Amino acid sequence: MIVQFAGILIATFSTSPVQIYDIGQAQGQVAAINQVAQALYYIFSVAVFTILILAILRLYKNKGALLFRIIEAFAVGFGSAAMFFIILSTLFYYANTIYVVAASAVIGAVIVIAKTKNKRLRNFAALTSSIGLGVIIGAYGFSLAYLFMFIMAIYDYIAVFITKHMLVLAKAASNSNLSLLIGSSELEVIPKSEANKKDMDELKKEIKKNNVSDPFIKRIVDAGELPVVSQIQLGAGDLTLPLVLSVGIFISTFSYYLTVVAAVGAVAGLICTMWLLKRYKAALPAIPPLFALMNIFVGIGMLATAKPNYVISAAMVVVGILFFGLMIITLERKKKGIGRK
Repeated sequence: MIVQFAGILIATFSTSPVQIYDIGQAQGQVAAINQVAQALYYIFSVAVFTILILAILRLYKNKGALLFRIIEAFAVGFGSAAMFFIILSTLFYYANTIYVVAASAVIGAVIVIAKTKNKRLRNFAALTSSIGLGVIIGAYGFSLAYLFMFIMAIYDYIAVFITKHMLVLAKAASNSNLSLLIGSSELEVIPKSEANKKDMDELKKEIKKNNVSDPFIKRIVDAGELPVVSQIQLGAGDLTLPLVLSVGIFISTFSYYLTVVAAVGAVAGLICTMWLLKRYKAALPAIPPLFALMNIFVGIGMLATAKPNYVISAAMVVVGILFFGLMIITLERKKKGIGRK
């Protein structure tokens, strides 16, 4: 929600109606094939980048952490600097651009260094960089933003459910506490009815072995219940892409209403993802459900505009239902063990 609404706030206040008109005129002069080519370029870059990272992790496991640190520093530094450049250039409209760029670069570098010194700043660094990248990419307009997120939703589905290489990357990033993810964790207590004897015996051995003295943990175990760490991790791309689409809608329509509807759809998509995690207890691609709910919300929301386009509205709702249906079918098959060797 912070990424969505802060990003929209920055995009709307930093873009004047005259700039919106100029952007619209420029987009009208660009052929549709250029929009497709640009989106395909982005997705090709993501694919090549992913392959290189996986190859390096496989060949040089001991150097994987250093590689991720470099990627994190670049992503956080550039994204955060971009966000502050937009803010500072708007607040100090008549300031020398060189000074604004320098100040933004310094702030981006400070965030990178601060996160390196204090690991608790991981989520903050992920938020600022996601906002900056989301606003910049979204500035290309709705067509590119929609096509890019559409392709990335398919890619995310394949990367998690089929090739499963995204799980490898996520685990490596999580273990290194990188700002390529945002996450939270808490202690969850599994009741007696769900805690089997084998797990309880292993837990008691671990507690004795590690000399756990926390009275809260001991009370849970003595009661026959099982304390486990409940953790969730969300990729920075899952934060950035919904903002890209929301900003793209604003840039192309100059409609605050549809932009907010898209943001609410993204929040609903994240809540839906949490529900799917709770129900199926399996690693999930977040972009497909986010994209699905954004399509449904914007598609329905378009019907309340002054000049509704029923074809586009219906098409977006259908795309959203298809993506959501695909997720449910896949998870149900996994739950029943269909396709397992």
